[in-house]
This record gives sequence, structure tokens and C-alpha cells, in this order.
Amino acid sequence: MRTSGLFFAVILMSLLCLNAVVFGADNSTCWMSSSQFPPKILDGKYPRHYRPDRTVDIEHLKIEIRINYDTQSIEGVVHFTVSPIHEDIKDIRLDSAGLTIKNVLFEKDRHLEFDTIAEEDTLILHLPEGAANMEQFTFSVYYEGSPKRYFYWRHSDDNYTTDPDMVFTLTEPIGSASWYPCLDYPSDRITTEVLMTVPKGQVTISNGELLQVTPSADGEWETHHWAQKKRLVTYLVTVIAGPYDVYKDTWRGRPVDYYCMPGQTVEDAKASMGKTPQMIEFFSRIFGVDYAYNKYAQVPVKQFPAGGMEHTSCTTMHEYIVLDERARLDRDQESLIAHELVHQWFGDLLTCESWPHLWLNEGFATYFAAVWFEETQGQDAFMRELFRSADSYLNESKTYTRPIMTNQFQSAREMFDRHSYPKAAWVLHMLRHELGDKLFYRGIRQYCQTHQDSLVDTDDFQEILEQATGRPLDRFFEKWIYGPGHPKLKVEWSWLDKKRQVELRIKQIQKKEENAPPFSFPLQVRIATDSNTTEQIVRADRYEQTFYFDVADEPRSVDVNPDLIALVELDFEKSKEMLIYEATHGQSAVTRVRAIQQLAKKDEPGVTDALLQAMMNDRSWWVQEQAANNLSGIKNNERRDALLDGCEHPDARVRSAVVSSLRSFAKDDVVQKRLQDILDKDPGLGAAEMAARGLGNSQHPDALKTLLRAIDQETYRNGIQVAVLQALNNFEDKKAYTALKRYAGKDRNENVRSAALESLGTLAAKLDEAIQEETVEFITSQAEDLSDRIREAVIRGLRELGHEDGIEVLREIADLDPNQHLRSEAENAIQKIRGKDQELAKKNAGRLDSLSDKQEDILKRLEALEKKLDEMAKKEKQ
Repeated sequence: MRTSGLFFAVILMSLLCLNAVVFGADNSTCWMSSSQFPPKILDGKYPRHYRPDRTVDIEHLKIEIRINYDTQSIEGVVHFTVSPIHEDIKDIRLDSAGLTIKNVLFEKDRHLEFDTIAEEDTLILHLPEGAANMEQFTFSVYYEGSPKRYFYWRHSDDNYTTDPDMVFTLTEPIGSASWYPCLDYPSDRITTEVLMTVPKGQVTISNGELLQVTPSADGEWETHHWAQKKRLVTYLVTVIAGPYDVYKDTWRGRPVDYYCMPGQTVEDAKASMGKTPQMIEFFSRIFGVDYAYNKYAQVPVKQFPAGGMEHTSCTTMHEYIVLDERARLDRDQESLIAHELVHQWFGDLLTCESWPHLWLNEGFATYFAAVWFEETQGQDAFMRELFRSADSYLNESKTYTRPIMTNQFQSAREMFDRHSYPKAAWVLHMLRHELGDKLFYRGIRQYCQTHQDSLVDTDDFQEILEQATGRPLDRFFEKWIYGPGHPKLKVEWSWLDKKRQVELRIKQIQKKEENAPPFSFPLQVRIATDSNTTEQIVRADRYEQTFYFDVADEPRSVDVNPDLIALVELDFEKSKEMLIYEATHGQSAVTRVRAIQQLAKKDEPGVTDALLQAMMNDRSWWVQEQAANNLSGIKNNERRDALLDGCEHPDARVRSAVVSSLRSFAKDDVVQKRLQDILDKDPGLGAAEMAARGLGNSQHPDALKTLLRAIDQETYRNGIQVAVLQALNNFEDKKAYTALKRYAGKDRNENVRSAALESLGTLAAKLDEAIQEETVEFITSQAEDLSDRIREAVIRGLRELGHEDGIEVLREIADLDPNQHLRSEAENAIQKIRGKDQELAKKNAGRLDSLSDKQEDILKRLEALEKKLDEMAKKEKQ
């Protein structure tokens, strides 16, 4: 009895302790993340945005600014030349974000009263009596400040010890007001002068022409005077200063300059950007307006937060626009160069009047960059750009869809998404096919010629196209510009042998908005037999349609939209035999790529041979690359051997894809040794980077030694270092952890640091509690870094680590970070960490239920045992 009672007490206490552990661990609620853009546009929930009022027409800005690197501060004065719009104005409202306004002078010598509203980033100037009746007047705003966003400092301080002294701006859609008072909205076009005072020896770049350089009396400073005579809007005004060399090229006698930073060469700058004059000539011809500015400069800057920015006459680029010889084997920046150059017409010469019409900037730049490839590399290259754009938009559409033109958003930055870029580009492409090349380009030229040096909206573009072509486009714009979504097609076909016909059944299966008509668009159908190929354009304009095509023989291929004339999402299943034929004989590169993608999912005889043939022999390197990418879809020795053969491919771009696929076989000893050899010897940078990641997948001790040996290779974009750091998180080894921590330090390059921080969190999650706590402390110590990329790496590192001690810092980022994207990422990380804890609690709760069942069984057995003991005791007494 005593023994059984003690046993019961132990069990009960154990259950009570387990209950406390499970339910006492986390009583917090789950934080829901906020989406980057509303998945549905709803009145009352998402604000509508309209252009701000204007009381004066700002005609000219003269900005004088002194750059103080040591204090990361500026001193400046902006001289405004304005014309009153009407005679009733009393005040002028300007934007001023974080600047200290010291004085305002009217007509050079009269002090103006002013008010600042800091919480609204607003400066209000009170005009003297009679000013509104003047034809034109001037005023000057004297100010100082220490801008940290939109005006970027790259200085040898604790955060950026490897960077040279450099400043640059990036102010689209807002941000100009962080470094000079202005009307920070694209609703006024101005001419500008910029006078930059910088330490002697610095090179400056700004809009327009450099008029003169004036040294200071003490010889330590220089003032560089730039002037932009053609009008632009405020977000296109820029200043850049730093240590630069320049390669001087020309187009029709005008300067075309390629800048490079320390560590880069003018020869590499020329090799990377040297097609620019040819591009300028091409775009001048097809747009019907010659390049409008007196120079074109392309300027890389350190740690640029974007790819490029089309400041008028001087595009700012990320530092990796200059590729070295090894990097040029398997990559280029031609698409970015073309995109930013197109903006000098669409975005600069013609500027969207408000952010709801952003697609008139970004959609045009995205599409005509693809047209450049059509001109210079042919149809397959053009199809490649369109295919990638469609994929990019369709991936985003799984999260949300919106009209391309909408004024409902939380922040104008949300408009810079894949609807404004690739989907809008596709709208232009479909317009081109609706109208035909001759009428489409007639409309583009007329639009550019009519509205050059102007602000534009969507109605302007539609009106010009209709005038130029005689075609009413209301239905097209209503569905594709003012409506959300795209057609999703379910396609099926049958061969009607007796009629010698192909029956094609097409359904539009996208979600139907209430009373919304189906999409209406031309749809290309191509049918190939052993004897010939026929093609027809049909009109898809109903939710369900059936088409019939006369064909002499049973088809080898039936393809829909093979030349990508419509933006559609296809669900079209085909037999293995048809896919093999299309992968190897398809007329269009798109046909071959789509067949390859479907074939890769089939583990059947003949499939690997078809993929191998496409990888080694197709006439398009893009198709070869896609075949290589898809050979890893199913893991068997046949595909492994095909990829090993592909390691000898002569094209470095294809080899990179081959090695990327080979990573999934990395635990194979033969593959692991081949990856080590590629990392050490392959001339292609992409193949070496992929080999490093594959060695991480192998988790082999020899692979770790190879990675640590390669970690200090200095390559373009730090590609091999980054790949090694990402691979190290696969090894639960102190050496890997120590290396990651060392390369996550503040003395490292931004690319290296960000990769190391994220990998550090991933690896630490697999190690003991003490290491995890140490890692949380180390990662969070970098949460206030000035670099958005480093703060994002902090978020991701903490997310992968999944330790609740990281939540406090993530909450601060989610609440306070100036970058909206990072606030959203931090919320997502908190959700994941807490979800992980809740999942653990749920698992433990299940274990508790199981223990409770066992406890009940034990109690029943104890009762039965006690009963038997009582009976035995009674018998003994008898």
C-alpha cells in the first residue's frame, strides 16, 4: 500500500510539472503580418491619394549645398524662382523633412515669416502683401541638417570601414525634402542649378552640365557648379560625390560617361557599359525623339539601395554595374542599362503626373529594355525577357492583384511592384499585337513627340494611341489597366480522326468579379505534324469556347500562345510523347522551355535523354539553361550522369545552371568531388558559386575544408564568399560557426555581412542553448546599422534562429524602422518565432494528452492492485 501510494504521488507530481512546462512556456498571442500591398482594393480601408495643391509655379531652383563628411551634415540654401498661379495666394507650402530652417529671404533682402510643422514635414512661408500680384518673384530658404535617409553617406566610420568618402541621393518617390526644401511631388517641372561644395579632390556628378569648379581661398574645398536647362521634377534632381575615374565615350558628339570607383578599372567600365551609345541611337529612332540632354552619365555608388535610378542625364547605379573579366563570362547588366536609359524618355522627358500613373514610367522602361534584346539578339532573347516578366508578375499575383492604375495605397512606395513593372510591360506588348507594329510605333512616337517635356497621365497615352490608330481602346484599358488580374486558361484538346480536325477547348477559370466580363484578347495556336506546321490567331473573349482546326495528320504538337502575344496563365497538360517532341523540335523557344518544365516532373523512359539533348544541343542558350535547371526535378542516377556530362558545357551560363542542379546530388561521393574541383578551377563565376552551395548540401567533412579554404576569394559581388557563407550553415561544426561570426563583423563588406548574419542564425538554431543566446546577442547588436540590407539580414538571422530572446529587437524594428518593407519582414519573423513556440506547445500538449491517458490506465491498475491487496489482507486475517 505505501509503495503503491508513493508511486501514484510520483506520477501525479510528474504530470503536474509537465503541465507547468507545456502551458507556462508561452501565453502570447500570434502576431499577424501586414501585406506589402492590399490584396483587395477597398474603399474606407486603403486611402485614396490625390495630387497636392499648388499656389505657385516653380520655374527654377538653385541649390547650394556644402557636404561635411566628418559630421555627416549639410548646410544649404535653395533659391526659388516662382510665378503665382492666381492672385489670392498668401502662403506657399513646401516639404521639408528633418531640416532646420534658419532663415527665409524674399527677393534677396526681405525676411519672410515662416512656420514649420515637424510631424507633417511641412514648411509654410507667409508671403508679403502684394507678392501674389507679381509676375514672378524669388525667395531663398537657408537650412542645415543631417539627413540619413534618401541622402546617403558612405564614410569611413564604424559602420562602413571599407567604404570611401561618398554621398549620393535616391529620392523616388519621396525623399528630396530630406536634403533640400521643395515641393516633393512630380507635379511641377523645373530647371535647376546645383552648387556642391566638397573636399578638394572629390569628383561630383549632377544633372546637366558642369559649368565650373571654384576652389576655396584656403585650397581645401571646391565648389562644383552644375546646370540642368531642360525641365525635370524634384525626385530626378541628384547629387553624387566621391573618388571616381571615368571612361569618356560619345554619342553624336555628346558626352557619354562611364564612371568607376576605387578597385574598378575604366577598361571594365567600358566593357560593361560600352553599348550605351548604340542603345541611345536605337531608342532615339523608335521613340521618334532624339535623346534630349547634353550628356549621359552612368555612375556606380557604394551600397545602393536599388538597381538603378534614372536621375535626369545621370543615372545612378549599384556598384556592380562594372563587371570584371571573369564575371562577364556568365552575366551582364545590359537589361538594367537599357531599362534606366529608356527612363530618360519615359520618366524624365515625359513624367507621370502622380504615382497612380507610375506604369507610364516603369512599364515602358521594362518593355523597351526587352525590345532592345529583340533588336540586338533576336526573337529568342526577346521571348526570354517576356517569359521572365510574366513569371515575375504571376508569382506576385498569387499574393495579391490590383489594377495597374489605382490611387488606393498606403504609401506610394507600394506602387513599385510587379504590377507597375512587368505586368505593365506586358500591357504594352499586348497593345503592340492588338494594333500591329506599324500603328503601335506610330502611336509611341506621337505620344513621345506630343508630350515631351510634360507631365502625363494614362488618359494622355490612351488618347494619343486612339488618335494615331483610329482604334477605340476603352475595353482594353478598362480590363487591363483599370481592372485587376489576368486570364487563367484551362486548355484541353482532342484529335477528331474522321474529320481530320483538332478540337481545342478553352475555359477562362480566373476568379470572376461580380458582373465582370471575360478578358478579350488574341490567342495564338500553333499545330505541328510530321509534314507541316499551321498557325492561327483566334479571339478568346468568352468564359468557355471551342475552336476547330483542319489538320491533315494527327498532331505531334499543339501549342497555345507559343510566341507570347498574350499575358495568360496556362493549365495545359500534354502527353510525354508530345512534350519530348516539343522540347527537342518546338519552333518557339517558349514552346521548348514549357515542354522542358513539364517533362522534368516525369520519371519515365526517354525523358532524361530529351532533357540532355536540349541542354547540349539547343540553338538557344536560354533553352539549354532551362534544361539544365530542370534536370534535378527527379533524383536518379540517369539524371545525375547527365548533369555530370553537362559540367563540360562550353557556355559558362549553362554550366552555372548545370552545377546548380547538381547540388541536389551533392551527397553522392562522385558529385561531391566534382563540386570541389569546380569550385577550385572553373573559370565561370556562377559555376564556382553554385559548387560552393552544393558542397554545403553535401555536409561532408572534406567539403567543409574546401569551403573554408575558398572563403577569402575576392570575386565580383563577393559571389564566392557569399556562397561559402551560405553553405556553412549546413555544418554543425564549431569551425563553421566561428567563421560565420568572423565574417558577420562590421569590418566586412555589406554583401558578406548580410550573408553571414543570416547563416549564423540558421546554424545556431541547430546548436545548444548557450550558443543560441550568444548568437541572439551578437545579431541584435547590429540591428541599428544604417544599411537596410544589414538590418534585413538581422531580421532574417533572428527569424531563422527562432529564439524568443530575439523578439524584443524584432518588435522595435517592426514598430520603428523607417523602411516599411523591413517593418513587414520583422512582423513576419515574430509570427514565425511565436508560431514555432506554439507548434512546440501543441506537440507537448499532445504528449500531455497521451500521458494523461497513461495516468488513467495506471490509476485503474492501482485501484485493482489495492483491491487485490485488501482481499489478500482479509484472507490472511481469516
